[in-house]
Amino acid sequence: MKFSPPGLLLAVLVALAVPARADSVRFSDALKASILRVEETRLYAMLQPDVPALGDLLTDDCLYVHSTGGTQTKLQLLAALGDGSLHYTDVRLLAPPIVRLFGSGTAVLTAQVHIEGEMKGRSRLSSNLTYTCVYVEQEARWRLASYQSTTLPPPIPAPK
Repeated sequence: MKFSPPGLLLAVLVALAVPARADSVRFSDALKASILRVEETRLYAMLQPDVPALGDLLTDDCLYVHSTGGTQTKLQLLAALGDGSLHYTDVRLLAPPIVRLFGSGTAVLTAQVHIEGEMKGRSRLSSNLTYTCVYVEQEARWRLASYQSTTLPPPIPAPK
């Protein structure tokens, strides 16, 4: 089970959280850094799988839309991870995530990842994805309300 590169997300967090001058820290930078920490925790919980930790990170009405178009509720996703019918073995960031804030209680994170895993009764998963997460602040913490991923097209070969 892998989560690579382990330092990429941390480097992004440090870049956002530690400005050139301590007095120039912006509140929005701190919020973005906290969203990135929650996202890193979510990805790690998906790999373990740590169902209780993941359950705490999702809103009760969270909707999870996979790149295949299949949708799962929070309970369905947690059940699939818990019984092993969905198992991720690798999540690798392809680029630093981007966080946009909408007011003080909503954030949209977009990222590109390579994932590998297994689905019972189906072939192995190995895909490059772009995904969007909608995080909302509930009970003084950030929680995932919606997830949507799309398979990235293969790279266009360079002309010869």
